[in-house]
Amino acid sequence: METFIFEFIKMRMAQLGYKSFHWMPSYVAVPINTKVHFNGQNEYYYVFDVNSQAGDVFRIKADNDIITQANFILSGVPYLFFELTGNIYIDTTGAINTQTFLYIRVLPEEIISN
Repeated sequence: METFIFEFIKMRMAQLGYKSFHWMPSYVAVPINTKVHFNGQNEYYYVFDVNSQAGDVFRIKADNDIITQANFILSGVPYLFFELTGNIYIDTTGAINTQTFLYIRVLPEEIISN
């Protein structure tokens, strides 16, 4: 899955007009009943996994998308990855376990000039 995500990121950055960029695989652990905020202006976050257990819930709201456990997890397995940018909020209100989100943070560096 990671190889597919990396290839997608390369293609997506080219579509957005970036000649070069840096990426950093990372994670954030969000305790139960907690809300966290990322200021992802001019950055891109590709969420591709979460350790969600049965009975857990989460909601991620960004400037460009909203993700819930229901549309991220299928039969206990993450089946998509999501591109998030701007103000990103993760809410684990109602979860029964700490949620650990794996993502790739992409920092565009140079815009292609014509």
